[in-house]
Amino acid sequence: MRETELESLLATDGLPASGRIAELRRGLPKPLVELHRRILSCFASSSAPVPLDFLEREAASLGLQATEAAAALAEVDLVHIDLEARSVTVAYPFSGRPTPHEVTLRDGTHRYAMCAIDALGVPPMLGVAATIRSVDPDTAQAVMVDVDESELHWEPEALVVGIATTSTDTCGPAAQSRCPDINFHLSRLSAETYWSARGMQGTVLTLPEAARAGVLIFGDLLDGAR
Repeated sequence: MRETELESLLATDGLPASGRIAELRRGLPKPLVELHRRILSCFASSSAPVPLDFLEREAASLGLQATEAAAALAEVDLVHIDLEARSVTVAYPFSGRPTPHEVTLRDGTHRYAMCAIDALGVPPMLGVAATIRSVDPDTAQAVMVDVDESELHWEPEALVVGIATTSTDTCGPAAQSRCPDINFHLSRLSAETYWSARGMQGTVLTLPEAARAGVLIFGDLLDGAR
């Protein structure tokens, strides 16, 4: 699949194609853009959840009021926080809570991703090799993807990424409306069988296509800020 075809497919499926997140950030004041970059950098540098104290401290250093800044980032669906847990729960591609998609960096530390494509976007975003471990949502069978620079190795051999859709429009943050339906599947047939049993449809990507999607969406988000 050509890159332009992949970008068109992502847009059709309601996912941010190349440059979309950068476009969202360009519409924000520079201090908010910098705060978003700092939150991503904090996720990148530590396997621990990003505490609300960090957001409050960094917001203040940029002349921002933390609550208003968090609301502005949530409005454009870049960052979401949990006030009760006092932590950042979403900063795509990262999740502040455990998910089925665990990314183990070569230094042995772990990150959680919001969905299968987000998981594949973490290694190129950070510029490091990593191993992704997840499960097929139907059978709970474990799957694995090794990402090392431009090389991919995965198990099982027929592994794919499925982007499920429903017959009705989805709304709300992608963390709720899209991410739960973007998963690794044991094969194209297993993805289609899973969707059929739930009245869903979807698009199947090969592992190389899904990995390229991860690069298109997240690859340049931390350029110059790693």
